[in-house]
Amino acid sequence: MGLQILAGGAGTGKSRRCYEEIVDYVEADTSHQAVLIVPDQDTHTAEYAQASLFPSGGFTRVRVTGFHQLAHAVFYELHAGASGTLSPVGEELMIRRILSEEAEEFSVFAGEGTPPRMEQALSRVFNNMDNYSVDAASLDKAAGAVKENPELSEKLTQLSSLLKNAKIWIDGFHSLPPVLLAIVKSLAGTAQSVTVTVPLLKGEEKNPYFLRPAAFYESLIKIGKEPKTVWLTKPMRFKDASLSALSTGFFSFPGKACPQKEETKDCPIRLSAFSNPMAEAQGIAREIGDLVRNGARYRDMTVLLADMDGYADLLERAFHTYGIPFFLDRKEPMAAHGCIRF
Repeated sequence: MGLQILAGGAGTGKSRRCYEEIVDYVEADTSHQAVLIVPDQDTHTAEYAQASLFPSGGFTRVRVTGFHQLAHAVFYELHAGASGTLSPVGEELMIRRILSEEAEEFSVFAGEGTPPRMEQALSRVFNNMDNYSVDAASLDKAAGAVKENPELSEKLTQLSSLLKNAKIWIDGFHSLPPVLLAIVKSLAGTAQSVTVTVPLLKGEEKNPYFLRPAAFYESLIKIGKEPKTVWLTKPMRFKDASLSALSTGFFSFPGKACPQKEETKDCPIRLSAFSNPMAEAQGIAREIGDLVRNGARYRDMTVLLADMDGYADLLERAFHTYGIPFFLDRKEPMAAHGCIRF
């Protein structure tokens, strides 16, 4: 039993190494079981990537799961159902009823000036409080104290056949709340071994751009009692030299020159600065228009956003102005639909 950390920047092969280690471990003996824990929304992608590395093109002794799915599996195996839990819709209905019946006591959240769907926002707040073990006393004292919530971790420490004979890999997280860190600690004491990937460049622990991964790494060091750390530094994701240079040198100072393509003697990556987000949106629209006039197609273009909420409306306005067809990949609330509003 023990904890191992795989640390490295983006594209250094952390996920690939986990997949290959799982294949080697499972193929070595028919009794070996492996568990790969990834973010809930990435389970399908991870399953596909993992299966593609097996000689048979599939697997039967590897469980690819998220923390929530793993919790349900453990509760089911221990015949200890997660009693007293509500679905997200049930939480919102309960909060709405409380705000309605106790409107005078909760005037800040139930007053006439409060935004719509307040119960949805409060539900997210309560879930975050639960993830970070923030209780009522912590809010009253405004100290941000963390109170351990060992209910799930205690169940994980029981000799569950799902975990005790397996090796576990945890991949795709740049941080974990205290509740999940407690689970990782329990897994490290239950399973044969636990390997966790951390998206952190060696020597960049104090870099402000990597504060969350650095804090995640320090938390793993504490709960693992000086675990072994393997640093991956060789870029493996990008075949293009310019993209590889950007991924490794974007946060470095002083910056490095971009490799030039021999046929054009020009760097295919361009960094542009604008005075405000609206100017950014208009600049993107003009650039797309120029590319289309030179023979490019709209269907071959993608605009990636770090802040969808902050830029989506600006881009929508700019694209309409320049006559650019587009699709915004975001969820729209039901209340925003015209048939519901009117």
